[in-house]
Amino acid sequence: MNSEINYELVAKEVFETVNRLRREPQAFVSDLSEMRKNINGNDYRSPKLDFSIYTEEGVSAVDDAIKFLNERKPASALTRTDELDKSAKILAEYIGPQGLAEFGSGELSFDRRLASANCERVTSAECMSLGWSTGKEIVLQLLIDDGNAMRSNRKNIFREDFLEIGVFACPHKVYSHCCIIDFQGRRRSAPLDFDRYAIEQAEWPPNTISLEKKLERTSKDGTTIVRLTYEFLTVDGQTIVQTKEFVDGSR
Repeated sequence: MNSEINYELVAKEVFETVNRLRREPQAFVSDLSEMRKNINGNDYRSPKLDFSIYTEEGVSAVDDAIKFLNERKPASALTRTDELDKSAKILAEYIGPQGLAEFGSGELSFDRRLASANCERVTSAECMSLGWSTGKEIVLQLLIDDGNAMRSNRKNIFREDFLEIGVFACPHKVYSHCCIIDFQGRRRSAPLDFDRYAIEQAEWPPNTISLEKKLERTSKDGTTIVRLTYEFLTVDGQTIVQTKEFVDGSR
């Protein structure tokens, strides 16, 4: 029952697990090895569940994650902030009661939520987990990243340019539980104008469930060019990259 779950503790466990995973990647190989034992073909049967969960890749995604961890060097821990928690909370409390599995638009878009939370960064990314009720399950799901050829959720967890994290978990009407994790990189000396540099949601691929955004500035012949990159993960496992360039100071 959702009423028996303390979602604040779930979010805290997600935060702590992400940081331990970044600092001690090899420590989670044993967890993945145990999960591997419970996969038969494309079906994963957790010892805690009385039903199977369908996976797109079966053991191959888990094996890929194990290989990644064995080769991965430690990364620095992230700092959890109230501002990023707020951004994650706004989306989670929107999609949870409605049973949605997509990112918000308009005032609920990632950029707008970051701006309203006074988060002004160069790099940012957002991950969504559905169906899992413990911090370790949520992080392992994103680490394995089944069905995502680019493994963008895994990359987000380990990105060395990210410094801060926000987490919020709550009930979900369809999947029972949901968790939103927001990541941010280094601070800018001047605020970012998220409305100025954005790819409008009308241009997004349909059924987007995960989004990573990167903003780069370069100078050439005295002109500053802003290059915006969006990497989308769709519900059917496709990774789609869109880029857009602006001359700084105009659309």
